[in-house]
Amino acid sequence: MSLLSATLRLDVRIQTRSRLTEAFAYLKIIGVAPLLLSGTYFLAEPLQWVAAVYPPYWAVKAYWVAEAGGRGWALWLFGGGLVASIWIAWSVRLFARSARR
Repeated sequence: MSLLSATLRLDVRIQTRSRLTEAFAYLKIIGVAPLLLSGTYFLAEPLQWVAAVYPPYWAVKAYWVAEAGGRGWALWLFGGGLVASIWIAWSVRLFARSARR
């Protein structure tokens, strides 16, 4: 009986470490994502579109356009709302599909 409990404890420790490692890796990626916004300011205009899949980019771009005296900043905010809506709809669909299983 004691050998079984020791084995189970070891298995739980290994799984917990694996989950912690996975969580730290995930948080590292999420923490680096906002740096993408500041880096895109220094890129040429066509390369900035790479960051367009990240919804906060659109709000930052609207600020950059407004700060430069541009008139199209409202379109950038609208685009950001549209991209965020697409991400939300996709996430809800993905959750609903996994919840039905």
